[in-house]
Amino acid sequence: MNTVTTYKIKDVPLQKIIFWLNENALDNNKHYKNYDNFSLKDTIAVTLIQNKNTIIGMSTIMERDFWPNNYYRVLSRYFIDPKHRAKHQKNLVFYNRSLEMIKQQISFLQENKFKIKTCFLSMHSYKPRRARSTRDLLNKTTLCNWKNEDFMKVANGKSKACYQHIIYTGERPDFKIIEKDEWESISS
Repeated sequence: MNTVTTYKIKDVPLQKIIFWLNENALDNNKHYKNYDNFSLKDTIAVTLIQNKNTIIGMSTIMERDFWPNNYYRVLSRYFIDPKHRAKHQKNLVFYNRSLEMIKQQISFLQENKFKIKTCFLSMHSYKPRRARSTRDLLNKTTLCNWKNEDFMKVANGKSKACYQHIIYTGERPDFKIIEKDEWESISS
């Protein structure tokens, strides 16, 4: 049985996570740079999915200087061990374990008295339908009111990857927005 646990920074088993990421996240992963030389910079908490004390998934809560104060990204650095990923199912946006991560991370912020203006998760590439499906699922399964925006700048830089689909609760994020045609003109 899987357990999902969110750890304060002081309690994060960092060496165990780094070893696990090095073994599972660096090969055949288009987002490997998120996990190479993994550190807790900008990280508020880490959520692990474990099966019999073996990590099978993780994500973080992040806060960055680049964002306005009191903006928090949940489900950041999300990674599930390929051996534990479910097969793609057309109408399934998230599995229960991922929903549990999001719920725990929002609860963590609330219980630890973070002043939340905006809590968001983001998705790479051009997948507006997936962002809307995620928003709809979160509205059905959490106590928050979720909305979404396309092509908001969530990272400091000039590449396409800096602009992502945002699903958020709280205030509308004060991030730069571009249109699809402008996004398509950016060289990766």
